[in-house]
Amino acid sequence: MALFNSRQTSDSAEVMAFINEETEFDDIEEATEAAITRNNNFRADLIEVSSKNRRQASNIGVMKLVSDEIINFIYEDLIAHYANLVIKALNDQSAREALREVINRQHQRYIKGDLEKVDYILSECIGTGFIERLLQVPEITDIGWNGHFLTVDTPNKHLNYSAKELGLTNVENYINRVAAKFSNAVGKAFNESHPILDSAYDNVRLNAIHHSLSPVGTTLSLRVVREKLAITAENFSDCFAPTFVLNFLADIMRTGCNLVISGMTGSGKTEIQKLAFSFVDDTEKIITIEDVQEMHLKKLYPNKDIYSWNINEKIGIDELVRASLRNNPDWVVVSETRGAEAYEMYQALMSGHYIVTTLHAESAAKIPRRFIGMCLSKYKLDEKLLMSDLVSTFDFGFHVKRVTYKGVTLRYLEEIVEFGINQEITLFKQSFRNGKFYISTGNQLSSDFLGRMAEKGLAKFNFPINHETLIEKPIIEDIELSEGLPLQNRLKQAVAKKIIGGEGIEII
Repeated sequence: MALFNSRQTSDSAEVMAFINEETEFDDIEEATEAAITRNNNFRADLIEVSSKNRRQASNIGVMKLVSDEIINFIYEDLIAHYANLVIKALNDQSAREALREVINRQHQRYIKGDLEKVDYILSECIGTGFIERLLQVPEITDIGWNGHFLTVDTPNKHLNYSAKELGLTNVENYINRVAAKFSNAVGKAFNESHPILDSAYDNVRLNAIHHSLSPVGTTLSLRVVREKLAITAENFSDCFAPTFVLNFLADIMRTGCNLVISGMTGSGKTEIQKLAFSFVDDTEKIITIEDVQEMHLKKLYPNKDIYSWNINEKIGIDELVRASLRNNPDWVVVSETRGAEAYEMYQALMSGHYIVTTLHAESAAKIPRRFIGMCLSKYKLDEKLLMSDLVSTFDFGFHVKRVTYKGVTLRYLEEIVEFGINQEITLFKQSFRNGKFYISTGNQLSSDFLGRMAEKGLAKFNFPINHETLIEKPIIEDIELSEGLPLQNRLKQAVAKKIIGGEGIEII
């Protein structure tokens, strides 16, 4: 059995109609041969796929709403006659609506009045196909293709799908098509000469590596950022940290502080950054600087005085940090510090502005050293003086961690330190061992910061005394109760249906 990938010709619609009406794709090779015989100008690519794969896809409920050959034919037709709309539709809803009407009006022989099929075709032709449908699931945060199988991540789950398992064919072409749509959206090339693509479209960040650098085929990783809080006051203690830590975060943000949040990719740094600004007074001016819009603070907190800036190919983070200081901000928020822009942030610190940022570091205690390394990547500076300035102006370092336990991803706050000229003070420590969380606290805030709290009319904050204290968390109980149940399999099938275009799902 084979699938049919059509090329636009004057008679291609007739050929596709012949295949659809005469065979219903049960014997596509024979139908293709007959179609080509009827039209010598028609060109086709035959893509092998076994009937076993189709049966397996049917068994897990992932049959396509519209066949690949019809999708390809309609896509070629749209490119031939509505190329400008196709490109515009990547990020313009009105253009998408116009193309939806085109598909519905001009391809009724395949649609037959089924509007769900219209949306499916539009997603495949204009959007990013099954990936676009997955991104509609609010719990999904990451999607990846490693050349062999698809990975889907939610805050607490990691799922894998082979192409065979999903009934997908010619995956390499599809993955390249997804990358091409992102590259077109931002005006970047993606080919052997430009084999690495970093791009952002809407609320999705993509990194793709061309097959010329990847022997198993093109790979891609997508990170989706939601305009909502993943960590909230309501779920803070479920896994992340005890409630008294939330109260501490509220107090230091109301006081005003320089806060750096460290951790590995996907550990939840940005989510804590977003939550922190829920505690800032509405009258304080906040300037956010990002390479790709991730925080969405203006939408989360519409009543706050927030300036939201994004870099481009000509203007970098360092220039926007310099510009921010001319806007009289109370807070300068850099979504992530990665390089020499750290120097401009250091200058902002020394001028008395509050800085909040995230970075990659092994621990909270190593934040200043990591910051110094980034400053020195471009500037020749006195390291000792720089270290002295940083530890005396940085107030707090939070370090967040991500681990996997029995197939479930856990994100939690590992430590809080208060920086000082003499040494940093560890205020909070949390560890996860053998399925249990332990916390240690006892050190208290410096007299200097307590004095700043008093200036704002805030009561003295006291950390409770804990020494390797075991704390119960609801998420661990849920994991233990669900162990051995077929939840993972049910979840995989539900997501698989979403990939192919089935009904919406809710991931628990």
